[in-house]
Amino acid sequence: MVETCSLPGAWVAEQHGGPIRAALVLGEAMPYVPAATAPEIYVRLLVASRHSSARGIGRRLMAFAEEQARLAGVKRMRVDCYDGGSGALVRFYESCGYERISTLDIDS
Repeated sequence: MVETCSLPGAWVAEQHGGPIRAALVLGEAMPYVPAATAPEIYVRLLVASRHSSARGIGRRLMAFAEEQARLAGVKRMRVDCYDGGSGALVRFYESCGYERISTLDIDS
């Protein structure tokens, strides 16, 4: 995680005078993701604390990422995520306004 957070396009959110509560890394798509067909901003990493003081930070970081895309003149943002378990992560991104356009199996 330390190496990832030192990449260009990495931000951390910390509580004032306290610990880091979340991290966001924007950049090029991961190698297993199909190539982009248009200019895009890709969310390489979004991770947030489950502590009550961090409630809503993931949504705020996604809004920040969208602003970064607007500032860069890019109209497309892409994110991939694990769709297993309870499906909560997919529902989170959908609640932020993202839609599932495809699925991929990285084990094959």
